[in-house]
Amino acid sequence: WCKYCRSKVHIHQNSTGKPRVYCGSKARGFDCESKSTFLEVYEAQIQWYLENFVIPEDYKEKIIEAHRKLHASYDDTINRRSTLERSLQKIKELYKWEHISKDEYLTDYNEIQKELRTLTVPDDKEKTLEKLAYFLANVANAWKEGSQEQRNKMANVLFEEIWIEDNRVAAIKPRDELRPFFQ
Repeated sequence: WCKYCRSKVHIHQNSTGKPRVYCGSKARGFDCESKSTFLEVYEAQIQWYLENFVIPEDYKEKIIEAHRKLHASYDDTINRRSTLERSLQKIKELYKWEHISKDEYLTDYNEIQKELRTLTVPDDKEKTLEKLAYFLANVANAWKEGSQEQRNKMANVLFEEIWIEDNRVAAIKPRDELRPFFQ
């Protein structure tokens, strides 16, 4: 956002392909004191800001442990799958021993298969959380190493607003859920 007129800022590539940031209102001819500058100037300032992003050392472990507890208490997909597979084996044996008819066997078999198809194998959420914690702990490096498109996506994920005044980032408002990491 433009600090002077509160208009959205825009990015345009010049003839050499270098992205430049400018005030949208000023570009439409409205009176605004904002000056345009190259995007890399602002990105370097955001890089500095992100280098001050701190995740407490034990926070990653706390997130993963909380997830483990939640996963154990709510997700019994693996146990349910195992129970259904044992049921399949049991009805197969009952049919083989002629304790149930072919129709009963097929009915039970189809019902169990149908339920098995509704169960999804839990993905390795722990690895996903570890990747997220690693990313957050190294967000400044990710910003530095990322492409222009990736930095833009990161900015949208990390920040609610970025205020620009002349050739500097005047203020950054992190998303609510990330605010504690920036304080």
